Amino acid sequence: MKKTQQSLSLIPFFFSLVLAAVVIAPTTITYAQITPSTAAKQIVESAKADCATKIRSDVPELKTVYAEACISLVHESPTMVVLTGDLLVNTAALEYADNTSFWKAVNDLKNAGYTISSVELAGQGNQGNPHKLYVVMSK
Repeated sequence: MKKTQQSLSLIPFFFSLVLAAVVIAPTTITYAQITPSTAAKQIVESAKADCATKIRSDVPELKTVYAEACISLVHESPTMVVLTGDLLVNTAALEYADNTSFWKAVNDLKNAGYTISSVELAGQGNQGNPHKLYVVMSK
């Protein structure tokens, strides 16, 4: 019985250590934020604006969704950029066209000093799971 009482008396001590670690630890951790470079961000925003002139406009509520599907900057670091976008863009009801805005952005990034490292195509090519392009570019 004496041994059990000693063990139980240590529980508040261990609990306070765990509590101190939980409370103090998050305040001492600092995370570095990486923001996209101005050039990459401007190129992607320009491509979205260009795409917005070509995509389906009969449903105004979806225009932003279609523009985001056109091109997005997934990752950017000083030496690498990853873009994604739909292979085809919805231009009208049941009409699709090549995503030329995406490839224009890739060319603009090439002119800014990036080279294509990888091009991947994902998806099944249907409305629920469209073909998605992923382009990795590096300096």
